Amino acid sequence: MKTQIHTSQRQSQQLGLSPQMQQSLKILQMGALELKDVIDSALLENPFLEAEPPSSEPLSCDSADQDNPYLSYWTDHGSRSMDESAFDTNATPTTLKTHLAQQLGIQCENKEQREIGPLIIDAIDENGFLNEDDLPDGTTDHPHYQDTLNLIHAMDPIGVGARSLVEVFSLQLRDQGLLTPDIEKVLSNLTLLTEKGPDALARSCAITLNQLKDYIAILRTLDPKPGLSFSLNDPTQYIIPDLIFRKMNGHWVAEINPQAYPNIKLDRLSYQSVSQSCRSNDDLLYINKQASNASWLIKSLEQRVDTLTRVATAIIERQETFLNRGMNYLAPLKLKEIAVAIEMHESTVSRAVNGKYAATPFGVVELKSFFAGSVSIDQEGLSNKTIQMQIKNLIDMEPKTRPLSDDQIVISLKAVGISVARRTVTKYREALHIPSSYERKKISFALSL
Repeated sequence: MKTQIHTSQRQSQQLGLSPQMQQSLKILQMGALELKDVIDSALLENPFLEAEPPSSEPLSCDSADQDNPYLSYWTDHGSRSMDESAFDTNATPTTLKTHLAQQLGIQCENKEQREIGPLIIDAIDENGFLNEDDLPDGTTDHPHYQDTLNLIHAMDPIGVGARSLVEVFSLQLRDQGLLTPDIEKVLSNLTLLTEKGPDALARSCAITLNQLKDYIAILRTLDPKPGLSFSLNDPTQYIIPDLIFRKMNGHWVAEINPQAYPNIKLDRLSYQSVSQSCRSNDDLLYINKQASNASWLIKSLEQRVDTLTRVATAIIERQETFLNRGMNYLAPLKLKEIAVAIEMHESTVSRAVNGKYAATPFGVVELKSFFAGSVSIDQEGLSNKTIQMQIKNLIDMEPKTRPLSDDQIVISLKAVGISVARRTVTKYREALHIPSSYERKKISFALSL
């Protein structure tokens, strides 16, 4: 068979997105914080954009707004003014890795430790554990690896750089002078406590049950995550809701949060003044391009507001019971249902709800959380998230010494009018990362020692 190379022409149609369309889709997908950064950058770079002064009126402006208890919170706990932030004297918190690096610089005894130490510190997670798989190849085979690791183990906080929970406890006990041969045996066989109970652990370690209780009491004074205290010092990442769900005249409405990001407008006077004084075509092209970019950004923001408002309004119409009564009344809802209702593509709705939040009477809620599948055909109007919430509530209220089995949960749910199969309860319990009744009973017994 002879192979030939030839050229041919073919006519076809393809749908392409213009740069402006791509910008609109990106802006629709952005959350409030990311969008604020984009707008701030545009205000700095584009001479024809200006920020409109923020409204000084409170969000709650008539008596009907008082139906929404969140509005007073939002007004009282809004973002701080520039005057307040100017006097914020909190120092930048020290991270765990920075804290360890400072100690390493002081305590290093030779050049090799100064080379290997930073590699080990980089592989330590926020809880203080060392993951040796994250180390560069050959690091663990270095002749100075172990003595450098021992140096880090002795640093503050004690137990940092450990590779397991047992090693964390061992390091902390050694530092306190409490690491005896008996307690080492307990640590080595600690998994027996939840697998077979305290009696089996005591027999395996050749100690009495009372001695085991004393050792476990000591272990409870230790810190299983020595690095976590540094993570807790990290500055809080606040969520700014894009929308506010308000109740006006007995009906819920969705409004764009005016404090989420600054409103911008085109400075037409500056554009006209500068364009009329241009002396070269290059300058005029630059000015027109900047004005065009400003106009497209403003248009993209207007489209984002329109899309978010339409999506949120459609959500409110289908989740009014939830807004009035709480999470246990979340109705089944799918993206496709909203897309059909507002005559938009499902992917557009997905972009609109992804990473967006709404202020509700129950706090700030992610828009995606309003979407949930139904449990079954015979449970019309009941979402899977509602079932999960009911299961969690039942388990939270169960007697710790006699936890509810999945069959008992099925009976309890049926008593309140929710009929689901046992396998459904098991599935949702596992989705909530809740162990079985047998495991919960063993954990409760172990904690009672």
